[in-house]
Amino acid sequence: MSARSRKEAQNAYLGPIRESLSCIASPADNYLVTSKSVVSQSGALVVVFGRKVISLAGTDLSFYFEQTFHPVEDESGYFKVRTDAYIYRVDRSVDGDGHEEVVSYHWHPQTTDAILFPHLHIHITSDPHVNRIHFPTGRMSLERLLLFMIRDYGVKPRREDWSFVLLKNLEDFERRRSWQS
Repeated sequence: MSARSRKEAQNAYLGPIRESLSCIASPADNYLVTSKSVVSQSGALVVVFGRKVISLAGTDLSFYFEQTFHPVEDESGYFKVRTDAYIYRVDRSVDGDGHEEVVSYHWHPQTTDAILFPHLHIHITSDPHVNRIHFPTGRMSLERLLLFMIRDYGVKPRREDWSFVLLKNLEDFERRRSWQS
């Protein structure tokens, strides 16, 4: 999706993410306002969106997400957004106020030289070695993960049209992405 300005590109990118999150989050979760611009280690201005824990209806789970991205200008003078990193984490409630991480999907190539690929962490296991392993994955879109959580973890969608919204946004994301899974 090409835009005429950086801000327009950012808004066009965040719109489908917000719509997808509305499939699992209530408006009270206030996930819509959590974005800020920061200067990255490379000196580029990037936007961090997320950093919010969302309780997942019908389960004892919560979802944490964070994406870092920046608008880039293409050769035609239009702008699009390029993702720099993501963290998606599913936690389980324990002992009242506590939580334990169940699974998380990460991609953060600028933070470590050794792990440049998208990966999965599995935390619910008796083997502490497994907790430290970076299982390689393809690129994980937010929409694909939300579909997985609804299907396999029994998360209750907050919208009647959740399947349509997530599949439409997934298809749009896959059509526009700059690197393949």
